[in-house]
Amino acid sequence: MRRPDKSRKIPVGEAESPRSQKAKLEPLKSHITERKKAEKELENVFNLSPNMICICTPEGEFLKVSPSCERILGYTVDEILKLGWANLVHPDDVEYTDKEVERQLKGSPVANFINRFRCKDGAYKTLEWQATPSVRGIVYATARDITERKQAGQKIQDYKTKLKAMASETLLIEERERQKIAAGLHDNVGQKLALAKFDLQSSMGSI
Repeated sequence: MRRPDKSRKIPVGEAESPRSQKAKLEPLKSHITERKKAEKELENVFNLSPNMICICTPEGEFLKVSPSCERILGYTVDEILKLGWANLVHPDDVEYTDKEVERQLKGSPVANFINRFRCKDGAYKTLEWQATPSVRGIVYATARDITERKQAGQKIQDYKTKLKAMASETLLIEERERQKIAAGLHDNVGQKLALAKFDLQSSMGSI
């Protein structure tokens, strides 16, 4: 058997130069760099946003939450992830929260939906939600804490109700006073008429 001649060169076609290979890799490296930059920017938004940012499931789980959730609700991030959103909704808000989730499952986004979440201290925060429809079992959502705005609005409403009650009471008092004055005037006029009649009768009797 003839042994191969190792000294014979094997044709490799047109081999690419290092410069050519580097030129082809440049767009890929640029794409990777831009992607990492975009991911870093998104992470900064996620970590620095004053609003709650959540990645969750329609079934009630949190997959990822921003640090602002800890500041607003008082739980640690790990505690929030273990609890899930379904365990934090106010009992009175569960029914219409479930209806909103059903709309998400049908492809509708959430806009300005309001419900209440329980905090670690037992108080409840009023949250205004914006969220994507459920896509492959994942929902992206943000929530703004509007507790103070809601409380201020309630105080204004209570004040208006109080003013309305005071106005009604004032009108009632004025009506009573009018009736009292009218009754007094009627009695006074009646007495004067009776005296005049008596004087007239007396005068006629003396004639």
